[in-house]
Amino acid sequence: LEKTIALYDTTKAEYENQFSKLCRKHAALKALLQLHGIGSIGAVKILAYVVDARRFATAGHYLSYCGLVNLVKESGQRSYGTRSPRHNHALKAVYKTAASAALCGRNPIREYYEHLLNNGVAEHNARHAVARYIAKVSYGMLKHGTEYQPYRWRKTETAHKP
Repeated sequence: LEKTIALYDTTKAEYENQFSKLCRKHAALKALLQLHGIGSIGAVKILAYVVDARRFATAGHYLSYCGLVNLVKESGQRSYGTRSPRHNHALKAVYKTAASAALCGRNPIREYYEHLLNNGVAEHNARHAVARYIAKVSYGMLKHGTEYQPYRWRKTETAHKP
């Protein structure tokens, strides 16, 4: 049992070393590492599953692929219910884990979470909103090749107020 645990630890360290090397070389991975809550393993997983973000027409399609939103069936302003779309379970796990990790420290994502709580959003809904926020930001960064802009949610919120 001790040999197996030692082998596991060395193999894990080798993989983490390889992932950190990849993150230093690849520009998209460097950009994803700027997001709070996403580490080298999560960044590699995201890029491995997404490959090219331009294959998703909108952020909504990407969120559906990640399993972070439900599909609403509507026709002629009549709702026929919602259903959970088939989704990539690994990406959903990455974003949910990233949301949990981001909420542990003092960072812009934590401030967004507290802002949602102050506006009366339930705690579990605020955590889901943070996961969707991280997914949308990472989608935009991958699709357009941009850098992370931490407080952009404040700018868009003030633009929507009457």
